[in-house]
Amino acid sequence: MAKQYAFEYNGFALAKLNGNAYAAWTVDGVRKRAALGVPYSPIEGAKNALRAFVDSFQRTQTGNNPITGDVFERYLSKLEAERKNTMHPRSRIRRLTKFFGGVRVNSLTVEMCQGYAKASKAEGYSDWSIWGDLNIMRSALKWAGTQGKMCEFAVHQGLWNIKVPEGRTRVLTADEASALVESCRMPHVRLFTLLCLLTGQRHAAVCGLRWEQVNFETKEIDFRLKKHERDVMDKSSTKGRGVMQMGPTLLAALSAAKSMASTPYVIEYNGSHVANCRQGFNVARDRAGLGLDVTPHVLRHTAATWARNSADIETIAKMLGHADPRTTRGTYVHTTAGQSAGATEAVEGVLKFRPRKTG
Repeated sequence: MAKQYAFEYNGFALAKLNGNAYAAWTVDGVRKRAALGVPYSPIEGAKNALRAFVDSFQRTQTGNNPITGDVFERYLSKLEAERKNTMHPRSRIRRLTKFFGGVRVNSLTVEMCQGYAKASKAEGYSDWSIWGDLNIMRSALKWAGTQGKMCEFAVHQGLWNIKVPEGRTRVLTADEASALVESCRMPHVRLFTLLCLLTGQRHAAVCGLRWEQVNFETKEIDFRLKKHERDVMDKSSTKGRGVMQMGPTLLAALSAAKSMASTPYVIEYNGSHVANCRQGFNVARDRAGLGLDVTPHVLRHTAATWARNSADIETIAKMLGHADPRTTRGTYVHTTAGQSAGATEAVEGVLKFRPRKTG
């Protein structure tokens, strides 16, 4: 703009008229002006009003080319409305927003995605984390181009992602598993770790387990969700879950926890339900001297692998809640270990607690 203004933002200038703040800009040589509805002084308030006006105006004018950060926010709102677990998507989108948030969707390029992958790798994120981040960005933009009606339908197809990493094959040894459990200083973290290891269930299934699902008379734990109790808007994960028999170790741990329970949930701390045990698990993992590749999901792989030689694939599939045993065989069973009568007994048989070293 030829005229000098005290403040400009994205091609718009902050103007003053009769003590009030205005936005001023030029289109094809024609000067335009719009009242911002605030006084020019204090100047900081007028600047904020200009920023808000410009952002809103440009979103309206760009139509099918919104800011990527806005797409992320709308996508998260959509997941929350469907009662889906947004813990992972939210953390991924938080990282993505730092890199892509201010970019318009039509300006996204392969080079930008590659730059994100390189930067994330340099910060120490795993290939699985990077792949998951870029994959959820693709999902968000695909939704924005279809149901969201925010951008062109095919904009997500031009994005780039790294090669799908190789499947996880990490399985704990008996010594590693014992060290991990012994390193759990917090009772709820120890119980969580035992449940994951001795039942092979997922993080969400264990943290969501209620006492009404634990039958001490039959020594069974029913991890399955009751579909008829789900809200009509609930589209959260319905991944398979199993019905497990409790062995002596788990029965003793659950009995002790039940005697002190103050909530309907098995995993609790200080009278409150704990929906996420990853932080406590990571502390115990580090204390046990295990690597970053040991996650709660590794315990699921470990349970399935330990049970391999003493239980058939169909039995282990039921244990893990798999409808198709091929998933169990191809993804979760890795090595030969464990000798016992059944899947649960095999897991308990391999897990041997060593006495703590003193001195």
